[in-house]
Amino acid sequence: MPLVSIIVPVYNRERSILFCLNSLANMNCQDFEVIVVDDGSTDRSATLCDNFCSSHSKFRCIHQSNGGVSSARNHALQNARGKWVTFVDSDDAVRPEHLDALVHEHLSGADLIVTAFTMLGTVNGEFTIDALSGWTEHRRESVQVVRYMFTDFSPCRNPLFATWSKFFKLTICRKYNIKFNESLSLDEDQLFVSSYLRYATHVVHYPEARTYLFLDWGGEHMSGVVHRPEVYLTGLDANYAAFGELYGKGGEDVKNYAQHYYVGNIVRRIVMNYTSYRHSKKLKRHELKNFVADQLVKRFASIAQDDIVVTLNISQPMVRLFRLIKAGHISRALFYAKWLNLKKAIEFKLNKISQFY
Repeated sequence: MPLVSIIVPVYNRERSILFCLNSLANMNCQDFEVIVVDDGSTDRSATLCDNFCSSHSKFRCIHQSNGGVSSARNHALQNARGKWVTFVDSDDAVRPEHLDALVHEHLSGADLIVTAFTMLGTVNGEFTIDALSGWTEHRRESVQVVRYMFTDFSPCRNPLFATWSKFFKLTICRKYNIKFNESLSLDEDQLFVSSYLRYATHVVHYPEARTYLFLDWGGEHMSGVVHRPEVYLTGLDANYAAFGELYGKGGEDVKNYAQHYYVGNIVRRIVMNYTSYRHSKKLKRHELKNFVADQLVKRFASIAQDDIVVTLNISQPMVRLFRLIKAGHISRALFYAKWLNLKKAIEFKLNKISQFY
């Protein structure tokens, strides 16, 4: 039985998949299995995965008809043989030290091990993975898992609810039937993590262990897709409800985070996205206005106005947009959002111009 099963879902990633798999093959710890799930790719991804796995004994490839990333991950979870499980996106990579925290801690009694990530771009068209030093000097742990994850976590180093750079006990996943919601095409990873937090009793955290590499492929990352408003709302609704089940373990800290997460992401992903020049043509103004009136006003009605304040993740303009929508001032809210987007675009262009002088 390997120490950890590493799950890599793949769909049409012929450009990045070999870089990802090679980084996994070159980790310091070799007590692992990698389960690659080709989710019905239509490019050369399936062939590249098969060829790589056939020459690396710790890697195996599963093929399925296209069912989405949640379906692919669940398929791998059913076939995993490790004591622990973690996830890597097929357009990302890891440093050689990626499993070192797990090696240090797998016998410590922890049932959730969290590391960190860093964003990496190309230099002269290539990614350079350097060695990581000093990360073991900053170790934290807590048996109040929910409270720790919602209050002491640094969102600048690791998104709270990303599945990558986290290690989960496979026995807990199977005992409580924790898996990915295949009806969601967005935020399914957050729902998985919040479901796991209901049963975790001991977290160990290495905030300086930036061993997961979030790669910038020039706008092609799987996290950069713009979805229809109802797709965003479905994922946000599911996660907001899941956060509510954690209030008993985290109290007001969880409630505060949940409300700001919910409001901030609705405003950012729907109102700001679809009033921007780039995406405004994807949804006509009257369609957006009707969606905000029919779907957002009633959702914001249940959240007290004074509960939403400026925080690290929600700015003053977003608070103002929330209050306008909550009060039913839809036209004013959309006009203000469009003005904010225009202001941001002008500032961006002026900054670009200033770089030439």
